[in-house]
Amino acid sequence: MIMFDGDGWRFNYRVAGILLDGDRVLLERDVESGTCCLPGGRVEFGEAASEATLREMREELGVEVKIERLIWAVDNFFQMDGQRYHEPSFYFLVSLPEASALPKGESFANQDNSRTVLQWYALDDLDDVPLYPTFLRSGLEALPSEPAYMVHRDTPLDGDGT
Repeated sequence: MIMFDGDGWRFNYRVAGILLDGDRVLLERDVESGTCCLPGGRVEFGEAASEATLREMREELGVEVKIERLIWAVDNFFQMDGQRYHEPSFYFLVSLPEASALPKGESFANQDNSRTVLQWYALDDLDDVPLYPTFLRSGLEALPSEPAYMVHRDTPLDGDGT
């Protein structure tokens, strides 16, 4: 996985899948903190972002997804637990095969990480969800029609600033 520390920062190369079901989105929720993110993970050396997205979604959901298109390329800067992060991220819109047995209920186990659960959230309710990066709260309701690049700086979680 591509993650390393230097000059007081942690560099973390991440991908995520945006899986929609009507007016709901699938999020990964940390059991202890309650914070949410889109399902995904770190890219490995020699792996394309699209390949990493397919692998991460397969590992976490236990099903094969199809990449529909790139939505965002983001340079995300934030601070968590006293650590400053620079997290370049690719967000892909993904879909399930028609015969998928993925649960449509409220929440279900993450196949790859026992510290998190996967849960469906209504897009209209995301303002009340501790979702990071925070631009997703409004961004998921109106996906851009073309791939978009942005620099995003979240308010630090511990108040120290970046």
